[in-house]
Amino acid sequence: MKKTFNLREIFWSSFSKVKQKLLFFVGFTLFIIFVSLFVTLPLNIYSESIKDTNLFGYTIIILISFLLSFLISAIISPGIVTISLKASRGESVSFNDFLGKTKYVVRIMVANVIYFILITIGFLLLIIPGLFVLIRLQFIPYLIVDKNMGAIEAIKESYQITKGNTLKLFVLNLIVVPALVILGFLLLVVGVLFAIPMVYLMYAMVYDKLQQLYFDKKLINKTNPNTVN
Repeated sequence: MKKTFNLREIFWSSFSKVKQKLLFFVGFTLFIIFVSLFVTLPLNIYSESIKDTNLFGYTIIILISFLLSFLISAIISPGIVTISLKASRGESVSFNDFLGKTKYVVRIMVANVIYFILITIGFLLLIIPGLFVLIRLQFIPYLIVDKNMGAIEAIKESYQITKGNTLKLFVLNLIVVPALVILGFLLLVVGVLFAIPMVYLMYAMVYDKLQQLYFDKKLINKTNPNTVN
């Protein structure tokens, strides 16, 4: 039994699935970009206009913009996760998958706050611990949406399912994904509309593979308690 995932297989599988539903994923990506960036754009433009004359007002606007971005991320994340998982599993997807996900928003916000605090502490401890936390806990929203877990439960579970795969996840997060996005920008920027959904599907596929590996390992340990992991 394989104890890790195959990055090459996941890369080409995500490429194929995005290509099959290209128009949908172009719209999907444009929607995410619009909601994530342009909703706060007026605030950011205004903050720059008062930066040199009103430092207090500038700070307040930046804080509001940050909190608004944080809220928007928590609102759209469940839809992104749902679409990514369904597409990676070969299921039909639509923009309706963004709807009816309000029950996850508070849990994702709580988890994101804890995640941010842990990453910050990690980076203060000479960067590497921060990267470790970033990678080991990256599947929190998937577990909240896919398994209907609470914030703390999802944090613990993400740490468990990524055990033994940290190095491969480093390669995925620090080499494969950045290279793919950069390539997308180099291809007249339009390539980003292909690269971004590919990244989402790759993460969804890795999540599913890690879930299966973790389940298999628990099953082996249950049937044979003397097995050494």
